[in-house]
Amino acid sequence: MSKKLVLILALFSYALIGQKKLERFLSHPAKAELQKVDLSNCNLDSLPKDLALCINLVELDLSDNNLRKLPSYLKNLRFLKDLKLQENLFTGFPRFMADAPKLERLSLAQNPITSLKLKADAFPQLLYLDLWDCDIQEIDPSICQHPRLEEIDLRRNFLGTRDLEWLFECNPKLKIKSTWGCNCD
Repeated sequence: MSKKLVLILALFSYALIGQKKLERFLSHPAKAELQKVDLSNCNLDSLPKDLALCINLVELDLSDNNLRKLPSYLKNLRFLKDLKLQENLFTGFPRFMADAPKLERLSLAQNPITSLKLKADAFPQLLYLDLWDCDIQEIDPSICQHPRLEEIDLRRNFLGTRDLEWLFECNPKLKIKSTWGCNCD
């Protein structure tokens, strides 16, 4: 079998897996009881309205889709602790989610985000922020005052040594993953 045919079959099966996940979710009879939903790799441009029924969600994986924005009903997911949005088309933070009372982990890796503007009172319980391989060129200094943030991944962004030096000094407890100090991308 040629490599091209193998690749086409692999991509087709990958799409089928995403479609099956979506069908399984949509047919689930007790969505309000779900604590974890994985709709990654489903080729979604928008989210199914049934997601609003998942009021007890703790973990939501929407990675590797074609999402540009989130529906406002997600702000009603009051128990959400882990939100995976990597490999989508977001250009910024989902603003209405900034008040998420329990959100501890937010992954926006590999999205075309150019600026990190995270105010100290946004995402009050956030412990981990993944912005690996975005297009970040600017970071708002107010991130230093975030009360709970413990770790931020800024690797593979457009930030040079001088861009990050102040960040390493402003909050010694904040663990920063970066390419700072090396001659890598």
